[in-house]
Amino acid sequence: MGSPGGDVSGNSNYGDAYGGHGGGLLTVRAGSLIVNGSLLAEGAGGDPGVSPNGGTGAGGSGGGGGAGGSIDVQVNTLNVGSTGVISANGGTGGDGEDGQQNGVGFGMYDGGDGGGGGGGGHVSILTTSGGSTSLGTISASAGGGGLKGLKYGTGVDGVDGSAGSAGTISTGTWSGYATGSYAAMNGVFVADAIAFPSVRGPLWMNHTASVPSNTTLEVFVRTSMSPVGTAAPDWSPWAVVSAQNTSLGRATFVQLSYAMTRNATASPVVSDVSFDWERWTALDGLALSLDAQTLPSPSDVSLATTSASLDVANAEIVFSLPDDATPTGNAHLWIGWSLTDAALMLEHSTVGVLMDVDTDVHPGHDVVLSPTELASMLSTASMRTASDGRVWRDVTLDLASTTALTDLALSVDHTAMPWSMHTTLDIAAATNASIVQTCGSVYLSTTCAALSDHDVMYSTGANTDDGVLITLSDLSLSWLDDEAPRLDRVSHRYQGVEQPPVRFGERTVVVVEDLIDESTATVDLWLSATVGVVGDSNHLSTSWNAGLGGWVVPFDTADHLSGPGTIDVSVRMTDERGNSATSPSEYAFTVLPSMPEVATLAIEADESTALLEGSSLAGVWEGDAPQFTFRVTDAGHRSDLSAGVDLTHNGITTTRAAAWDAGEGVYLATWSPGRESLGSWTAEARLSETTGVADSDDDGLVTGPDATIELVDRTAPSNLNLAAPTTHVLGEPLVLSSSWVMSPEERAIASLTVFGPTGDEIDVKGTTASIQTTLNHTVSASKLVEGLHRVRLDVRDEGGNVATPIEVNVSVEERIGVDGTLHATRINSTAVEVAWDFRTDESTAQLTVQLDGTEVLTTSVPEGEGSQTLDLLLVANNLLATGAQHATLSVELCHYAVDECLTNTSVLNLTELQQLGLEGTCLTDAPDGNATDLLVCQISNNGLRPVVLTWTTLVDGTEDGWTLTLAPGAQRTLWEANPAFVKHNDDHRSTEEWGVSWHLSAAHEGGPSTSLQSGEFTFTPPEENDDREGEQASQDDGTGSSERGPMLLLLGALFAVLLAVVPLVLTLRVGRRQSEGSDHEKTFETLAVDDSPPESPTPVTPEDPEASTYHADLLEQGYSEEDATAYTRQYFPSFRS
Repeated sequence: MGSPGGDVSGNSNYGDAYGGHGGGLLTVRAGSLIVNGSLLAEGAGGDPGVSPNGGTGAGGSGGGGGAGGSIDVQVNTLNVGSTGVISANGGTGGDGEDGQQNGVGFGMYDGGDGGGGGGGGHVSILTTSGGSTSLGTISASAGGGGLKGLKYGTGVDGVDGSAGSAGTISTGTWSGYATGSYAAMNGVFVADAIAFPSVRGPLWMNHTASVPSNTTLEVFVRTSMSPVGTAAPDWSPWAVVSAQNTSLGRATFVQLSYAMTRNATASPVVSDVSFDWERWTALDGLALSLDAQTLPSPSDVSLATTSASLDVANAEIVFSLPDDATPTGNAHLWIGWSLTDAALMLEHSTVGVLMDVDTDVHPGHDVVLSPTELASMLSTASMRTASDGRVWRDVTLDLASTTALTDLALSVDHTAMPWSMHTTLDIAAATNASIVQTCGSVYLSTTCAALSDHDVMYSTGANTDDGVLITLSDLSLSWLDDEAPRLDRVSHRYQGVEQPPVRFGERTVVVVEDLIDESTATVDLWLSATVGVVGDSNHLSTSWNAGLGGWVVPFDTADHLSGPGTIDVSVRMTDERGNSATSPSEYAFTVLPSMPEVATLAIEADESTALLEGSSLAGVWEGDAPQFTFRVTDAGHRSDLSAGVDLTHNGITTTRAAAWDAGEGVYLATWSPGRESLGSWTAEARLSETTGVADSDDDGLVTGPDATIELVDRTAPSNLNLAAPTTHVLGEPLVLSSSWVMSPEERAIASLTVFGPTGDEIDVKGTTASIQTTLNHTVSASKLVEGLHRVRLDVRDEGGNVATPIEVNVSVEERIGVDGTLHATRINSTAVEVAWDFRTDESTAQLTVQLDGTEVLTTSVPEGEGSQTLDLLLVANNLLATGAQHATLSVELCHYAVDECLTNTSVLNLTELQQLGLEGTCLTDAPDGNATDLLVCQISNNGLRPVVLTWTTLVDGTEDGWTLTLAPGAQRTLWEANPAFVKHNDDHRSTEEWGVSWHLSAAHEGGPSTSLQSGEFTFTPPEENDDREGEQASQDDGTGSSERGPMLLLLGALFAVLLAVVPLVLTLRVGRRQSEGSDHEKTFETLAVDDSPPESPTPVTPEDPEASTYHADLLEQGYSEEDATAYTRQYFPSFRS
């Protein structure tokens, strides 16, 4: 069986909280077990924590949950249905109670702890193999811990109880019972002992059991008063008792046993056992108060815990009760001893023998004293006065034994003496003090909501246990009223609003309230600063108004004031017992000027605006630029208000301010609506205060709109005008223009429609709604045919007013001549495009092109679009030959039958075509007539025209040279040898005087020539007596007159760049100068090679070593054999590779 949960012992502040009992042991042996109900051996839940005595103090802790019991099932087959439960769960711990404060206080009370949960029990199930089916619940879960109690004030929250430990569930198989079954017809079950945490009793025991017919159930019980926690208690003999309402006396341990007999089909079932008991408690430290006001305490209010003292030496047991205490029930006194073969007797001198027992049967006896016996004992008890002045009665019981009392190890415990006491309490002073403290005065107590009850509170000392009952009875009170009425406040009201703004001429109500709503009193008012005489001009009588909770009187401010100002109120209050109080000038309030109120509204418009229908306050108006004037007056003739007129259209409100006009005595507002304002408007006049209460009349003259204004446009656009030619040439676009007149800001929709000769619509142009008053349109020529066309202008404004359309007729006719466009466009440097798009009554026209008056093209072209491209290199060749830089281009496209033409004239810039466009490189130094080479150049034609190059040389009167044409994009290598080296041998050149000159020029064919390179050289042999001077003279003369200027002008920039960046260079060996003793090498850019032989080659033999060396150098530089041979032969014509 499961152990019970732990108890929580009470104290003077709160009572015990008991743990739940443990689960039992349930053993099932059967062939087949079907569970659709419950098989339970669950621990019970612990008691919740107990509230503190008197409602003030720390909360009690919850009791522990009982542990789950054991369920032992051994069957052949087990079927647990969906609703079936087999459970040995632990019980839940009790919740801790909250800390509490009853009434006003500054407590700091802790919350109680939650009780711990009981541990889960054990479930064991054995079935045959495959014999177990479960859809329900089988559990041995731990019980949950109880919730903590919450603190009060600055106390500490309790601690949540911890959950118990989980139980166990074991399942297995066994071979099963043999076929058939056997049930014993009788048996005895002995339950585990039940241990209480403290002595309990007298106990009343009840069972929940079923006893079928022809079966029996006998209940056996034994008890023990051994100390709590004793491992082997001293038991009373087993006794047969009733299963219901059995009194067991007091005990710390109880053990039960059951004897059962069954019939053929059923046996008794015990499902529960419960114990109930009563406890009589002691009172200690009693203190009384009324609403926190201390009451005089009774003479005996601090009673020690009920107990009894044992005096073995004098063989006495003594217990005490207050002198004025009255026993109210049986008293109990436990006398314990060690088992001894002796007899023990307890007696009182007047009552007689109270106990006579053998001390070897049971280790103690619970002595029970009835109220009658107690009363008799107290009547003869000795009296004593304690140190605190309290009077006690001491009752003495005598002990006698057949053996020495010291041999019995006597003890007296578990004393309980139920009693009550009565005394008279004087609560008048405390009650009055409480009334004053709670309500402020006795006068206010009759209506003080906080004084609905007077609470008498008590508290007890630490030794007082639960169960003390304090009773108040026979209350006797009387009340006196000598209090005059007390004024609470005075106010004025209007239409349910308290202290509203009051205006001159309005009615208001003055309300007088006393502190307790003494409705039977009489209240008089004087509208002055002093209390006067009843019936004078300032006196007003009031009447009680339960709804307002005061005395009220209505009056008109104009009856007591001549204008805005202040009203003083004085009050006299008299109750029905004649108690009276006066309050001069108790209250005052201000009376404001009259309420803003629209008295009149008038609407007028300027002369250009017409009222078409209705009245000025509900009319239909039309005007191009209307001007409205609004006149507003106030019913109180006030001129200090803010005035305005709210104009609303389509839910949008526009406010027009109305200024005060002193001359007219009205508020004036103006309004100038535009076209966007057409439609229905409502007008609302408004008056409001700018200071003080700031009230206003926002509803104007009447309820709802004060006026309606309908702005309309019923006039269509006018002065329609449509401009178009009477006749029009076929093939030309037709230009139309139109206009009309509208009101300012008016928007209109217009359209121009063109109808062909057959009446069909051939074109239309329209506008969206806009303020424009013109519409122009060009009808495409492609839409026009020969014949009479009709053009119509339609205009309507956005209000739907349609103007009368106007029409014009246009006759479209074919004309004789040429119409269209003619253009000449320079498309690149060498080409001009002539383009046309024309119409004519014939199928073709004549195209003529001239350059500076010279016809270069005449041709017939067909009607429509077309173009002709002119090559300037061909058509302007003669002009270019003259060196012309510009030319006038004239183009005509003429009708064949009539003198009518399309013309186009432009000026062509020929500068780019006149540029030679030559680029290339030559030697950096001027050619030297004493060198082998005169000229080495690489030339390319990057221009637009062919260039003629001319080379001439002159050696001692013999002229030579050549001419070649360099086409655009072509390039040429010019490598010209010195003809002097051909005409003269080395001896001649070094001993005889000779001279050479050269010239290279370029020109377009037939055009002016440009010199590219020229020079001359004269050699004079040296004199024999001054070689140095001769040599110097030859060198000076050899400088020549190289004319490099023109060439440098053309080639200088590119020449410098090419020398810097060319990756491949050609190294040429040149002839030695006679003036220098070493070879001179120069670098050239490699472009292309001209392999044509020079005009006058220098004779060289095939074995010339200089030619062979030159050829080898070229091969080393990467030239092919063919190129190296070609270059070598330019200088050495007879060379053979």
